[in-house]
Amino acid sequence: MQSLKENLSFYLANFYAQDFILLGLCFLIFIIILIVSIFLRRFATFSLMLIIFGVIFEFAFYYYGNQYIIENYRPNKIEFVKNYKLLYSDNIYINFKLHNLSNRDFKTCKIVFKLQKPSKNHLEFIKNSLKPLRVIKITIKDIESQKFETAELLIPSKVKKYKIYPNITCF
Repeated sequence: MQSLKENLSFYLANFYAQDFILLGLCFLIFIIILIVSIFLRRFATFSLMLIIFGVIFEFAFYYYGNQYIIENYRPNKIEFVKNYKLLYSDNIYINFKLHNLSNRDFKTCKIVFKLQKPSKNHLEFIKNSLKPLRVIKITIKDIESQKFETAELLIPSKVKKYKIYPNITCF
């Protein structure tokens, strides 16, 4: 619950106008679908199906709208320079560059590194992604447009085989 609260406060504190417009459109479409289903309450199954498809459409609309905003307004890329396990301790050393590919400066970037066991089995991969070995969160501030920020990270871990999956959220 605390993680959900932290993520929600991070997003709301850093949203731009296009993010609020996307949320407003999603809310408006949901209200329209709800009003139409109330007017069609005489046909209960059709009204229920309309609400179910409307909710599915809302999630898809928000997901693809958010992807469009990220690709066009806030494109970024992470590049691993060095990534290896230290011989003298149980730590993993990561040196990475965060590239700002947009024309706007980023106020803040939140990077979440998930350290997972590699697996070839699809179900085991899903299980490992839901419960990673380590989750490390980094916040980087003030990245200028068309530049990059270099950072180093030391992750304590006692695993021999690992795979690192980064998740970047920049505003």
